[in-house]
Amino acid sequence: MKSIKFHIVCLLFIGLILIPNAGLAQDVEISGALKLNSKLSNFNVLGKTGNRFVVERYGDDQHVLDVYNSYLKLQSSKHIPLEKEEVIAKIWLQPKNSWMLSLRHGKDKSYLEKTAIDDKLAFNSKSTIIDSIYERKDLLESNFRTELSLNESKLMIYFPVFNQGKVDYFYIMVLNHEMKVLQQLKIKEALLIDKSFVDAFVLNDGSCVFITNNKDNSEVFYFTRITSDGSIKTHSYYPTKNVYKKLKFEVDNVDNAIFIAGFFGQANVNKKDNYGASEFFLSKFSLDNFSNIFTHTQSFSDKFYTDLTGKNSELNPPQLFTFYINSIIPRMDGGASIIAESYFKTEEQEMNNAYFSISGTNSYYNTITFYNYNDLLIFPIDSAGKAENYKIVRKKQVSEDDNGSYSSFFLLNVQNDLKAIFLDEITSGAHLSETSLHPSNVSKTNTLFNLGSKNVYPIVKMGKQTAPNEMIIPSFYRNRLQIIKISF
Repeated sequence: MKSIKFHIVCLLFIGLILIPNAGLAQDVEISGALKLNSKLSNFNVLGKTGNRFVVERYGDDQHVLDVYNSYLKLQSSKHIPLEKEEVIAKIWLQPKNSWMLSLRHGKDKSYLEKTAIDDKLAFNSKSTIIDSIYERKDLLESNFRTELSLNESKLMIYFPVFNQGKVDYFYIMVLNHEMKVLQQLKIKEALLIDKSFVDAFVLNDGSCVFITNNKDNSEVFYFTRITSDGSIKTHSYYPTKNVYKKLKFEVDNVDNAIFIAGFFGQANVNKKDNYGASEFFLSKFSLDNFSNIFTHTQSFSDKFYTDLTGKNSELNPPQLFTFYINSIIPRMDGGASIIAESYFKTEEQEMNNAYFSISGTNSYYNTITFYNYNDLLIFPIDSAGKAENYKIVRKKQVSEDDNGSYSSFFLLNVQNDLKAIFLDEITSGAHLSETSLHPSNVSKTNTLFNLGSKNVYPIVKMGKQTAPNEMIIPSFYRNRLQIIKISF
């Protein structure tokens, strides 16, 4: 009898080895639940410092830092001390020296201040003024922006300063991890103050790139590059064809370059035309002289359309109507992987029979907005601008009146393998799933866990990667906040 049991155990063990992904479950830990109240109704996952995970909860006049240990046990909830006319602009977590940036409003000007946060996440020192700013406090707070470099060694602060309803100049400051000012500029370049703002980046070396376009013509894009020594270079970019939806931009810190990705569509002849995207393209430009390193353009073939939709295209050329570029991921070889996602929303009206009219109207209708986040497309392009095999990741996420909060995906870089983390559907009984985005990886989508079994509801796109093989995701379910840690 013992011999039979021994052989059964051996066969089960061998089966786990032979079955792909069997027995390779990720380690999942979940914190206890915090019930949110009206005074602290919002939250933000800040990340990890040392071996502690940090979450910010806040309301109109209160801020709290929740500190969890490596096992997601809540160690402390620290109230952030703020003066009456002071607001938090940025909390920058670092392994040793963490910082809080705040705006303190005086009678006729505001003060940009820094406050050190020690390794126990305590505010033991007084704030120090970095600069004073003459701008209306409501305009300053609503327009204040920050960007971190890829390696998180540089922090850029930027915002427009207005004069009589028009932008007078752009305020730009670059700080290092010790909060020392590397650059402090007031830019009056016409390409910044007279155009519509599109995007901004700070590179690992402390240089900056700003992208704008014409207010009445979005077909021309302008680049304003501020180098680490404060010099300014400008460049204009004209897409060669009609851009479908929006362009996506990303910097390449290794090659000191910028990527531009998007879809080309047919030109609209009149308002009744309904043209989709018929081509995908990726361009790479040097930031030193804005020379073109490569441009790849790829028409959608009949085979591609059939692979994506499972049917033949009724249009020639085949066209896509719901996809947009979500992410550009630079690769170490100088190429990039471009990720597109299908997104659209629809509205429906339904009769509310519980409504009794006092105006003589016979019926009352509710309007429901449906948010749809579906398949992913991955287009890998090598350093020469040559396309590799595309990949399609299937998902179908439909939700009602939630602004798509639980939909879309999170990108995780695990040991040179880019993974997409997402819910397979938007219900309390859904599964948290992961799949490799590498084109040569033929693995299918894997289930990490069932939401119902853990009694959680992850907001995946608010996740943070906290180590090469680790991420945390906030869960918000029945007004309870929890933190999920996944180790791969």
